[in-house]
Amino acid sequence: MLQRACLVSTALVYLFVAIAPAHSQDDPDYLEAPPEVIAETPDAVDPIEIDVETAVAISLRNNLGLRSDLIDLEIARRNLDRRYNVFIPEIAGSATLARPHARPEDPFADVAIPGLEPEEPPRWQLRPELQASLTFTTRMLHSIRGAQVAYRAGMLEIEDARAQLERDVRQSFYELLLLQENLTITDRRIENAQETYEDAQANFEAGLIDEFSLLQAQVALENLRPQRRQQQLALETGLLGFVQSLGLARGTAIRLVGRISAADPELPTEKFVLGFLGGNPGLRQAAQSIKLLENQLAIDRSARHPTLTLSYAEQPQLDGDPLSADPLELDNWGRGGQFAITLRIPLDPQLPGSQARTQIDNRRSERAQAELRLEEAREQVALRITQLLRSLSASVEQLQTLALNLELAQRAYVLAVEAYEAGLRDFSDVRDAEVELEEARVAVLEEQYEYLSNVLELEYQLGISFDEIREEYHEEQE
Repeated sequence: MLQRACLVSTALVYLFVAIAPAHSQDDPDYLEAPPEVIAETPDAVDPIEIDVETAVAISLRNNLGLRSDLIDLEIARRNLDRRYNVFIPEIAGSATLARPHARPEDPFADVAIPGLEPEEPPRWQLRPELQASLTFTTRMLHSIRGAQVAYRAGMLEIEDARAQLERDVRQSFYELLLLQENLTITDRRIENAQETYEDAQANFEAGLIDEFSLLQAQVALENLRPQRRQQQLALETGLLGFVQSLGLARGTAIRLVGRISAADPELPTEKFVLGFLGGNPGLRQAAQSIKLLENQLAIDRSARHPTLTLSYAEQPQLDGDPLSADPLELDNWGRGGQFAITLRIPLDPQLPGSQARTQIDNRRSERAQAELRLEEAREQVALRITQLLRSLSASVEQLQTLALNLELAQRAYVLAVEAYEAGLRDFSDVRDAEVELEEARVAVLEEQYEYLSNVLELEYQLGISFDEIREEYHEEQE
């Protein structure tokens, strides 16, 4: 009866493993192998137009580091799907063909039967064996839970890697847009300086100005050329790095499509924003690491718990010479084997100062250290969020000032054009007013980029879109 119960329990374990879900319910969609993005060849005639959302999508698909992390997550998912395999018994089969050194004794050697020659006992023996055993320990339960915790930790790592990559790509995209705009402004200033120099040369030849004024105009023109070359080099270098970060072929020509603009200047309060502190990727990973340590501590404690082992063995032996007897004849086999239940109680882990108890104490200390690191990280993240919010507030005030300055520059340019058309001012005054207008626009763009960069960093630190924070804040205020 006990043997039947063991066999029935083993069959139930196999059935449970068979119907276990193949995938976790929280399995992310992005775990699937990302499709390849066909990149333009370096000798393509027309550059690829890429906006910020397209750049993020391409980088998420092509990033090699993220792909490597996805493989790690796939391993963790496989361990999670097969976490119940700890209940699969250890099954082994063997067969032994042996020839003992001692000659076997024939118990009927002294009995003489007339007309029958005594047979010599077989020197060879055939002993096949089939063994199955299953050891029940509390470590099994903790290993199942450990697979779940490890998979969750892998998911958090992937989410953090994706968030970091998205933040970096967006910041690089807007930075390149700013470099392009600065280069455009410099080209306009060079055009204006060239026209000013040509006018000064004509006036010098006409005797209207002296050589010093002519040289001043020429120096102003030549001073802009090195600045333009530096900006061009910075833009080309940035585009090369950006193409590489997207995973496109080296030398692929791209054209960035987009604009830099700041959103609603009304900011939520610091207290409200700090309420989203729990979404920080680093804090979430640190908290998950503590769960991993707690599970490992439970595994270490399981070394002190009793274990129950169920084992079953079939050890038949072929009677007669295995080289001549028919192994298919059941009457030629003698049955052997056993069913056993073994209860093992470890004693040395109970002793003070034993290796098992030392391991448990060390694991507790590691958990305490991890909790302290988590608390310290929480304070640092809160400080970082506070700094970002104050930087955003300063950018909002600065943008208001720069917007006023831009309006004044636009008004000055309009007045300069009207005065030139009325013959009251030279065309150089119009060009100077235009340069000042472009510089005012660049100042606004630079501050808007600073604002966007801080918003992207804040979204990464909180793990949530800043627009969602604003919406919840407005709903709370209403």
